[in-house]
Amino acid sequence: MRIGFDCAPLVFPHSPGIRRVVENTLQALEKRGNMQVIRLMPDPEVELRHWRQKGLARWVQQEKLQGLHAFQSAFCRRARVPVVQTVHELSWRHGVHEAGAWKQKLWVWLGRRRAAAVVCATDFAARDYRAASRRGPRPTVIPWGLTHGFDAAPAKEDLARLEAWGLAGKQFVLSPGGLRKKKRPLELLSALLQIQPACTAHLVFTGP
Repeated sequence: MRIGFDCAPLVFPHSPGIRRVVENTLQALEKRGNMQVIRLMPDPEVELRHWRQKGLARWVQQEKLQGLHAFQSAFCRRARVPVVQTVHELSWRHGVHEAGAWKQKLWVWLGRRRAAAVVCATDFAARDYRAASRRGPRPTVIPWGLTHGFDAAPAKEDLARLEAWGLAGKQFVLSPGGLRKKKRPLELLSALLQIQPACTAHLVFTGP
């Protein structure tokens, strides 16, 4: 089988964690050898939304693909092959109203009607997906981080950052993008304060 994979996270700026997940997943599938893994790499100058709707659809025809997988919440509705959709979260179910939330909601809505399969990275997201509607494929949970890129020893680039922040060798709780409303930073801070002094870990927020 020739399966295409949307590799936009390897071309456009994304967090090191996302890039590792994409690259490690692709390498693992390539080593398995039970399918032809076709990496679909967009041009760095292309508009990402245009790429995901028209560019991917063209690649499906040109490469005679039998399936398409997206690592992010985007969904190629023009592809005429079975498409696997990734759903990271359904934040609007928890009272969060961010500027781009409507786009994510639209992708999930389209996926319920067009996706051949849905993948979630957490049980929490899968429960949300099932609770939101009985329509659409049953989500499969594939936890991120179960590769050699995520282990007890930090990568060199991570270690350099930890040393710069004075966190090397120390325990900490990490909240990626933690100052966004949906991350509930004040609730997280309150929870950690309630378990003091039993927990002496640092609280680290990332993002703008």
